[in-house]
Amino acid sequence: MNFFTKKELSCPCCDSYFFKEETLEMLDEARKRAGIAFIISSACRCEKHNKEVGGSPLSAHKTGEAVDLIFQNSNEAFLILESLIFVGFRRIGINFKKGFIHVDSSKTLPQEVLFHY
Repeated sequence: MNFFTKKELSCPCCDSYFFKEETLEMLDEARKRAGIAFIISSACRCEKHNKEVGGSPLSAHKTGEAVDLIFQNSNEAFLILESLIFVGFRRIGINFKKGFIHVDSSKTLPQEVLFHY
């Protein structure tokens, strides 16, 4: 773990940490490639916290395979997206209104998708 702390990847309501190593390695590589800070707004979520934030029952946050990354402007959004795709993420969601990018490495959910909130 080069760019992230266990605390920022843990569930905010109970401090559970179950982040997948493969996902973390990809995220670290994407952060290195982008050359800008990745600010995580959500990572691991226990069942209770996922329900509280309105997360999907199938959310990859519950399996330690997802993060939501904040972006401040279109340039940051581009750098983050480009780096995530380059390192192999194949599930990405964007919320331009709230300024965040969801990315996950779930293998059980549909692949090669870009969705919006």
